Amino acid sequence: MDADGGVVRVFASDSAAAAEADGERITKAAGLNRIAWTLAYAGPELPEGAVVWGYTGGVKAPPGRYSVRMTVGDTMLERAFELLPDPRIPEVTAAGYAAQFRVAIQARDSINSITRAIEDLAAIRAQVETVMERARVAATDAELQALADTLADKSMAVTEDLMQTRNRSNQDPIRFPPRLDNQWLELYGRITGVDGYISGGAEGAPHPGTLERLEDLNVQWEAVRIRYTDLLENELVRFNEAVERLGLPAVALPRRARIVS
Repeated sequence: MDADGGVVRVFASDSAAAAEADGERITKAAGLNRIAWTLAYAGPELPEGAVVWGYTGGVKAPPGRYSVRMTVGDTMLERAFELLPDPRIPEVTAAGYAAQFRVAIQARDSINSITRAIEDLAAIRAQVETVMERARVAATDAELQALADTLADKSMAVTEDLMQTRNRSNQDPIRFPPRLDNQWLELYGRITGVDGYISGGAEGAPHPGTLERLEDLNVQWEAVRIRYTDLLENELVRFNEAVERLGLPAVALPRRARIVS
């Protein structure tokens, strides 16, 4: 936990507890068990099977006061500790670390919102296909086909702006231009990635060019988000109204689907 009591990471040996807390499952055995925190908050979520280039690890935790809490049965143990700044770069101030963390979280959350939109649209397309199969069996598909085609086409168009759907291998990002998700990942890595040959950036407050690029991507994501929202509030609603008139099950939004921001 951070100094304000906010949860940084959750690790649990019970899979249900880990899932409930949106944490990571760890294994345990009789005797001494050890786990090492990577000094990072959770990284971005990516769609299953997505092929991207860029840093996908966690957001580096800024120096400050933290605490760890361990619970075993009814027993709870909590200890505080201090995460110190890198002594090799004394010129990086506390404000610089804080700015780096704040912007990295913004970038990570934008990537997560894009991922949710991609997953929601894929789930909707799959459900539409299932509904149309039932409609064909009932010989009512002619009344739905145009609406289904419009919904599927617009859904795919939004998806293709959010991710490169032609990527299959790790070399495909060379062949096909990156979409919004990978552009966000590249920026994210420049802000908080481990500095190295192909990723990462300087420690401390983001460069003005980084902030400018952040605003550029925010504008692009907002334009696509508006189309995503319009699809949920219009095309999907019209399709479901027609489906329900025919006595078929409507397309239900996935559990995580919502008007993402």
